[in-house]
Amino acid sequence: MGPKGLHDFEGMLTFYYSYHMDQLNQVIHMVFIPAILWTALIWLCYTPPLLESPADLEINGHPLVSLNGAFVVIVSYCMYYIYLDRPFGLAWTVIAAPTLYLFANAFFAAVGRELAWKYAVAIHISSWAAQGIGQGLFEKRAPELLQSIVQSFLVAPLFAFMEIAFAGGYRRSLQKRVHARAMRERGILNGRLSPKSSPPASPARTRRR
Repeated sequence: MGPKGLHDFEGMLTFYYSYHMDQLNQVIHMVFIPAILWTALIWLCYTPPLLESPADLEINGHPLVSLNGAFVVIVSYCMYYIYLDRPFGLAWTVIAAPTLYLFANAFFAAVGRELAWKYAVAIHISSWAAQGIGQGLFEKRAPELLQSIVQSFLVAPLFAFMEIAFAGGYRRSLQKRVHARAMRERGILNGRLSPKSSPPASPARTRRR
């Protein structure tokens, strides 16, 4: 059972959360999901800029800020995330987006055109492998990419960022609500619940009754 649509924020977050319940696996994704997007931005640094950049913003002849494919993609991510959830989208836009974009351009400039894409390929593949190991070792479930490729590429960077905020106690009510839905989703996927049934009551609740 996957998310109902690309505009269903809580539905997609529930779908993601149902595959990332283990804390160690969450840490793995906090590290390697941004790495996957970062390496993709490095490849997009090879695209020609739409406009010339000031020379004083260059490193080894490559602009640190360039209106290239990486810029277009990162801005698109920002706009979509703000549309999905304004507080988290704005936070990602202010913190994560410029870090990933500027670091990609700086890495491309420092390493050079001949080597940057090769390093990016190695890091990209290693990042996917690390996530696959995390899913199999800690979650005991197939990666969600196999069920929802589009959502995995599109919203995973935001949700990995949100895991950090949740760990710090931000928007606790949203986390609890999504966690409850994810537990139910996980029960349905594992065949323990029917789509219309309710999760079993906890022992504590049963005793109080």
